[in-house]
Amino acid sequence: MLGSELPADLLNEIVKYIHSLRDYVRIGAVCKTWNLALPKTIPNHITTPLRLVLPSQERIHQFSIVPHLRMPELHNCFIAGSSFGWLFCVGIDRTLLVVNPLTKSRFNLPPIPTFSPVAYGRNIIEKPFICMQRNFVTKIIFTCSPDHSKEFMAVANQRSRLAFCRSGDDTWTDIKHRGTWCKYEDIIYHDGKVYAIDDRYRLHEFDMKTARGGWSGVSMPRGDGHSYNYAKYLAFNPEGDLLLLVRHFEFYLEPVYKSYKTCRVDVYKRNANKWMRECSLGNNVLVIGYNSPIWMSHILDNKGNQLRNCICFSDNMVEFHYRDRVGGHDVGIYNLEDGTVTQIFPNSDFIWPPPVWLSQS
Repeated sequence: MLGSELPADLLNEIVKYIHSLRDYVRIGAVCKTWNLALPKTIPNHITTPLRLVLPSQERIHQFSIVPHLRMPELHNCFIAGSSFGWLFCVGIDRTLLVVNPLTKSRFNLPPIPTFSPVAYGRNIIEKPFICMQRNFVTKIIFTCSPDHSKEFMAVANQRSRLAFCRSGDDTWTDIKHRGTWCKYEDIIYHDGKVYAIDDRYRLHEFDMKTARGGWSGVSMPRGDGHSYNYAKYLAFNPEGDLLLLVRHFEFYLEPVYKSYKTCRVDVYKRNANKWMRECSLGNNVLVIGYNSPIWMSHILDNKGNQLRNCICFSDNMVEFHYRDRVGGHDVGIYNLEDGTVTQIFPNSDFIWPPPVWLSQS
């Protein structure tokens, strides 16, 4: 019997004993018949490593040893987020393509709504989609994986405006905010609600049944001399607690003017209407950036050492990228245990488009 004649049900039985993503991809590459017989969604029992989507040659660079995958969809696009293994690719014309680079599945969401025409000048990096990214959208997330449910929603952060669209919608709908104007820095979805943190450390909650909400009463953590210029992220830990992460930077004048690197990440846990300092993530690794928060319990660094109690970060500092030819390079690992930072691109000051973390989790 030729391999192409293997019954589909028998092939899927064999796949149940495959735990490596590399082996799963290789099985699908044997022949067209096998590729069509495999599920379009990666089975839950297969371990999917953490990856970085890099601009170089439109490929995906694996954080672990996995074959490179071509990504021509990224041409003339910027990535506005990654969620459940899917990438949100925004084109110059505001079209929004959603791609799963491992399964090659793709679909379109409605074009991103705009506020006003984009303008950019000679003092700005000569790429108009940088300005569009800053003005239109800074992050998009899914409420659940499109692989497992057709009832998903996409939620977009447009700095001073939040919007959503449900599966099948042809337009985006504003999430109504009560109170004064604010600038959102990060968003997350959990248990029927969208949570947003603004530049003044205020936590906002929105019930997606009504698409309305506002400030929750939770304000800036006390002490530590917090600045509005620090980056802020939200994540729910495996126990269901809401965490606030505050990312600190060091700035340099040489070798590149206004270059920067992450020097510390503080972690806080919500306790009623207060943020309480959290000193450990246990044996877990938390991944932040343009992506939805990713929790991983088994991840190796480039030397083969297992990471624990660490935060992996990518460079989503849009404000820094906007006017100077610097940015995208601040990608690394912060160790909560000893406070050390390991930079993945220590000799770089500019990587465009900025790398984005990707995982099926």
